[in-house]
Amino acid sequence: MMKKPVRHLLLVYPKSFDMKYFISSNVIVKLCQQIAERCPIVPFGITSVDWDIEDPLANDIQAVRYARNEIQKKVIELLKCLNVPI
Repeated sequence: MMKKPVRHLLLVYPKSFDMKYFISSNVIVKLCQQIAERCPIVPFGITSVDWDIEDPLANDIQAVRYARNEIQKKVIELLKCLNVPI
């Protein structure tokens, strides 16, 4: 389980990134299964990973913690699959 972050969850928000960063990536993880029209199209040659994790925005803190823990678990699995030491 992830340690509780020091920052308050209300201060954390999605960050945007520019196309140069996007194109230079090896792996893109998309969490927007429920709103497919907003997901970026991943260019050929970049590994695309889709994680169906429900957006906890409209739920309580338990849903936020659940989503956080699912993301942590999936990140560890992805790093292992990519042979990245953790």
